[in-house]
Amino acid sequence: MKIKFFHNFILIFLWVLLPLAHWSWGYDPNELPKVLLFVCVINVSLGMWLIILYKRMFVKRSVVFWLILATLVWNAVTSVLGDRPIISLAGLGYRYEGWLTLLALSELSYLVAVLKPKPKIVSKWVIVGSMATMAVMLVNGGGDWGGRWAGWMGNPNFAGGWLALNLVWLNGLWGLVATILIGFSQSRSAILGALTSVGIVYFLKTNKWVVSGAIAVATIVFLIVSSGWRWSKFDNRLIFWQKAVGAAVERPLIGWGRENFEIALTSQLNDNDLELREIRVDRAHNEWLEILVASGIPGVVLWSLLLGRVGWVLYKKKSEGYDRYLAVLGAFVVISSLNVLNINQYIWFYWIAGVAMAWETEKV
Repeated sequence: MKIKFFHNFILIFLWVLLPLAHWSWGYDPNELPKVLLFVCVINVSLGMWLIILYKRMFVKRSVVFWLILATLVWNAVTSVLGDRPIISLAGLGYRYEGWLTLLALSELSYLVAVLKPKPKIVSKWVIVGSMATMAVMLVNGGGDWGGRWAGWMGNPNFAGGWLALNLVWLNGLWGLVATILIGFSQSRSAILGALTSVGIVYFLKTNKWVVSGAIAVATIVFLIVSSGWRWSKFDNRLIFWQKAVGAAVERPLIGWGRENFEIALTSQLNDNDLELREIRVDRAHNEWLEILVASGIPGVVLWSLLLGRVGWVLYKKKSEGYDRYLAVLGAFVVISSLNVLNINQYIWFYWIAGVAMAWETEKV
C-alpha cells in the first residue's frame, strides 16, 4: 500500500501537476514555481522514503548510479571554480537549472530506482498529464507567441518538446491530438523528436528496416527543409554553436561553470555581432555544447557515457513493455541537440536513468 501510494503521488506530481505550474507575472519567472516545487517535493519524498519507510537500495554495482554521481560532483567542482558560483548553485533567472536542480534530478533517479514503477502505472499518469496540458493549449491557443501554441509551459518549444516525449505513451485520439498540438507549437526540435520516437517504437516492435529507414529519412528531410522556415531561425543556432566551441576552447578542462553560457558567449562576440549583443542568449541550444561550455571536456564525456549506458541498458530490456523508454530517450537526444530544455523534459531523462539503475542493480 505504501509503495503504491508513492508510485501514484510521484507520478501525479511529475506528469499532471508540475507541467501546469505557472507564474503569469512577467516572462522570466515562468519556470521558478516548477523548479521550486520540484526540488522541494523530491527532497521531501526521498527523505520520507529513506527515513520513515526505511527503504534502501544497493547501488554499488550500478554503472548509471556512479556516472550520475560523478556528473554531480564534477559539476559542483566546475561551478565553484566558475565565474558565478552563487548563480551556478541556484540557477539563472527564467529556467533556474543550477546545481541544486541537478541534485534534485539525480535524487529523482535514485527514487525511481527504489520505487521501480511499472510501465502500466507510468502510462496512466502520462496520459492524464498530457490530456491536462493539451486541454490548456487548446483553450489558450497561440496568441502569446505569434501563433505558436505554448499552453502554460511558458514557451512553445517546451510544450511541443514535452508532448513529443509523451507521444509514444498516447494511443488513438489522444495520440492524434498530441501530434496536432506538437505541430501547432511550431517547434522543429519537437517534431523531429516525435518522428524519432515513433520510428524507434515501430522498429522495435516490427524489426522492419525499410519502414524505419523511411521514417529516419523523413526526419532528416524535415530537418533540412525546415531550416529555411520563418519560425525556425536555424541560422541563429549555427552561430550559437560556433561561439560555444570558441568559448569551450578557452577553458577546455573545467569550463565556465553551470548557468554561465551567456558570459561565455559574450566573451566570443566581436564588433560584427551587433544582433547577438541585443538579445539574451543564455543557452547553447545543444546539450552537448552547453555541458562542454559549463564543465569542460570531462563534463561532456561523463554526459555522453551516461547517455550511452542508459541507452544500452534500455536496449537490452526493450521487450516486456519497456520499449517506449528507449523511444523517449531517442526523442530526448534529438530535442536536446537542437533546443533548450526545461525542467519537465529533464525529468523524463532522469526518470529513465532511474529505471536503468534499477535494472542494473537487480540484474533483471
